Amino acid sequence: MSELATVAGVKVILSSILPTSNYHTALNAAPQTTTRPLRRIRAVNEWMKSYAAAHDHIYLDYFRAMLDGQGMLKSEFSADDLHPNGAGYAVMAPLAQAAIDKALAR
Repeated sequence: MSELATVAGVKVILSSILPTSNYHTALNAAPQTTTRPLRRIRAVNEWMKSYAAAHDHIYLDYFRAMLDGQGMLKSEFSADDLHPNGAGYAVMAPLAQAAIDKALAR
């Protein structure tokens, strides 16, 4: 899709996958860190970052901005260890705007 967008003159921003955590695990539910392992998320994010650089796209790194000291999604940014809440989006919004501004300036 990014290659088609480039051919069409569309600026491409690829955003990282958010980290997960295991702070809000419900009874009888597997933690998000088990179903969506952080090592796999990191690997995909690294690939995406490299791909963006090689194709002159913008890479938007939400992952690092959302991490806590344990290397997981900050507890206060999600009620289910996966999806951001208002506090999470408050961190993400200026990062998204900065990426958009950077893409439009190219």
